[in-house]
Amino acid sequence: MNDEITAARKKRVQRIRRRRTAWFLFALAVVSLAVLLANTLTATTFLDIKDVCSAIFAPYGSYPVALESAGAVSEKQMSMAYAVLSEDAVTVYSQRGSILGSFAHNLITPELAAAGNRAVLYNIGGKEIVVYNRTSELARFKTEYNIIDAAVSKRGTLAVLTRSDKYTAQLSVYGNGKYEQTMTWSTNAGFPLLVRLQSDGDAAAVACIAAVNGQPVSVVTVIDTRSAEALFTAQVNGIAADILLDSGVTVVTDETAELYSMAGEQKAAYVYGDAPLLHVAHDEGSGLALAFGDNSRPQINSVVLLGGNLTVKATAQGVGAVRDMYLTRTGVYILGAQRITEYNMSGEAKAYYSADSEAFALIKTSGLLTLCADRLEKAEHIQLSEEA
Repeated sequence: MNDEITAARKKRVQRIRRRRTAWFLFALAVVSLAVLLANTLTATTFLDIKDVCSAIFAPYGSYPVALESAGAVSEKQMSMAYAVLSEDAVTVYSQRGSILGSFAHNLITPELAAAGNRAVLYNIGGKEIVVYNRTSELARFKTEYNIIDAAVSKRGTLAVLTRSDKYTAQLSVYGNGKYEQTMTWSTNAGFPLLVRLQSDGDAAAVACIAAVNGQPVSVVTVIDTRSAEALFTAQVNGIAADILLDSGVTVVTDETAELYSMAGEQKAAYVYGDAPLLHVAHDEGSGLALAFGDNSRPQINSVVLLGGNLTVKATAQGVGAVRDMYLTRTGVYILGAQRITEYNMSGEAKAYYSADSEAFALIKTSGLLTLCADRLEKAEHIQLSEEA
């Protein structure tokens, strides 16, 4: 009997090893094919091969996870991972909870951008910028002017928004795998506020703040990052909160959300009511989730779910405090003061999950995680009545 058990265990171990080997060869083949299709090898190519393998074969961790560096500031989702920015480090965790990479910093006003397997750390008001994949530092340099905002695409293109001596706003793009500057674009349209990139990095959107008849207006310009040519410019009422670039361009301000084609034709608009904008969440292909209200009076808060064409899919009233939101194709998760509520696309509360009262950010992996200043916790499903 013992011999049979031992033989069965050996077969199971062999199956696991074969499966891991197959995954490794598959990952290696995918990365190698991408390199061949690009017909180029860069300084980051082999680091990215190692990075992909590390993410796929990351060991399992356990929650809660005590952060190696306390004082968490924010988090950003990555492919098969998420990055946590603290006061003195950037730490990248696999979806299984194990550490893929940890990088110390001494920036005074650090900010983090991430997409795909790239994370970018930069100093708001400073000139320092560092590019990472999930496991390694890829590039480190200083910009000519102080940084206002930065963005990175899934393909690794980096966009940095600054001012300059001659212009109120300047966009610099870095690419080609070596993070060399490939283009600049400048404008005097207003004070620079934010920059966003298309997922492939081929287009960027820059929002500047100006005044028209004494009212704030966001001057949004979409730029082809390959030719440095402006595709179109639009004036949108209010102060820009976010810009989404996929099949079109969606501009979200504190007053309205407007949808444009890549040629600059306005396709749709959604004008808010009197309640102030609290939070914006989006998912490619799933539209927007907009939270309105005041967290000092959480009973008045509401969330509006908009489709890709900005039509209202549903409105959820009385959602309580909104500290963070995560939108998926099937619904939206809202992090409140002591719990997470999942709403479906009809605006109905579908499920509830536990959350620490100190949690301020929501992370979606295979499950739900919450971020506190000193730890990561796994949200557990809980049973509540509708009145709870």
